Amino acid sequence: TFTLERSLNGRVWDSLETIPARGISSEELNTYPMLMRGSLLDLYYFRIKSVNNDAKTGYKLTFYSPTFVVNRNKDVPTAVNRVFPSPFTNLIGVTFTNVVDKEVVLTLYDDIGRLVGTQTSVPNGVYQEFKVPNLAKGIYFLSVKIGEGKPETVKLFGGE
Repeated sequence: TFTLERSLNGRVWDSLETIPARGISSEELNTYPMLMRGSLLDLYYFRIKSVNNDAKTGYKLTFYSPTFVVNRNKDVPTAVNRVFPSPFTNLIGVTFTNVVDKEVVLTLYDDIGRLVGTQTSVPNGVYQEFKVPNLAKGIYFLSVKIGEGKPETVKLFGGE
């Protein structure tokens, strides 16, 4: 089967439609029309879940396509889409307006500008997690720098 999955935040995925593909050759071009109902957002994330299962041979494999992003507004630069949750405890999630295959530097500061933690990675996707130490309740600022771009800063509430 092939299942089209959609995410509104880049992290939580919903199944929209499952196509039974048994006996269909993947070497040939196949189209599967569907209608997506729901709110009109400017940004959607999609992926395809493929399940291969052959009971005769005991073969089973589930895999996902790379995430693709649909922007209703053309020419949207790659940037931070959402930072959540706020308030946070030990984990901050960041989603982007496009698939990021460049270095991302996440830096967390407290309300007086002291460095709390930093993380550098290449997400190769639309979602990045930042594990942070146990912190006192308060206001924090997360700086997100994608590649050589200008850092974006987001105000968050967090701590335990």
